Amino acid sequence: MKLKMIEVDSNTLKRLLTMRKDNMTCCDVVKLLLDNQAITLSDDWVIKNTRFPVGTTFKGRHLGVEYIGVVKDSGLVLNGKKYQSPSAAAMSITNTQTNGWGFWDCLFPNTTEWRRIASIRRTKNS
Repeated sequence: MKLKMIEVDSNTLKRLLTMRKDNMTCCDVVKLLLDNQAITLSDDWVIKNTRFPVGTTFKGRHLGVEYIGVVKDSGLVLNGKKYQSPSAAAMSITNTQTNGWGFWDCLFPNTTEWRRIASIRRTKNS
């Protein structure tokens, strides 16, 4: 197989380099992006086929108190503790079974619109 070169600008190359994990090459990153696999290439949080970029802010309200969390290290950090699911984070607040997808609103970095996370959850067919 003859290898082909592709040209990318310096900003794209920097982004590819920061998305690599462990011994991944830039080619590996491109393959994963093209395959559209729901994996974490950075510290973004990917859950239920939905990606929340690092810095995404979550807010929820319970008994009149507003709670704020932020996405980092591939999870939702709330009060210094990292959670792997929206429901686990919500249940830490409510102390009862809670559907986190209906509990939390999020604000993506560099945006101004809060959205219920259930409204952006992707299905495998979308």
